[in-house]
Amino acid sequence: MTRFDYQPTLDDYLALNHYAMLRRSRILLLIAGVTVVLFLLSPLTARLHPEAKSILEIYRSNLSILCLLAVFAIVPAVTRLAAKKRWNAAAELREAKTFEIDESGLRVTARSFSGFLEWQLITHAEFWRGYFLLQTGQNQFYYFPASATSDRKSLVELVSRKVIHTKNLNKA
Repeated sequence: MTRFDYQPTLDDYLALNHYAMLRRSRILLLIAGVTVVLFLLSPLTARLHPEAKSILEIYRSNLSILCLLAVFAIVPAVTRLAAKKRWNAAAELREAKTFEIDESGLRVTARSFSGFLEWQLITHAEFWRGYFLLQTGQNQFYYFPASATSDRKSLVELVSRKVIHTKNLNKA
């Protein structure tokens, strides 16, 4: 059994939200990348713009394409602001937690709540930028920094055995 106490910080919570935003916005990042490539390749369409006298004019005529990028650029800033607002509003996010992880599952206890989750309910486990992220089928995350645990090796071994979908646990 692995047992440890963890005091969440705003930086930890922002890291979790950054991770979730990246996972949810993969398609947006792909669209943004394609948009940039199309914009950069637009001078190749010079035959379609016979009135354009230079490459610079072609780029100017296609600037509206880049307006999409402004929308994509706003997403991380809005996500960060919303996360800070939730952090300040929800005291349970800031509470110190005790994690107990064993063969039967994951128990999390804090001053205002206590819960137990069997391994079968954890659908994904990942080690990302120094954090263990355990995700349920309902997109709920249990997260903690690797530095909070005293025996990473046995924790990684246990999680690897119990969770079907794992990613980067060997880097912990």
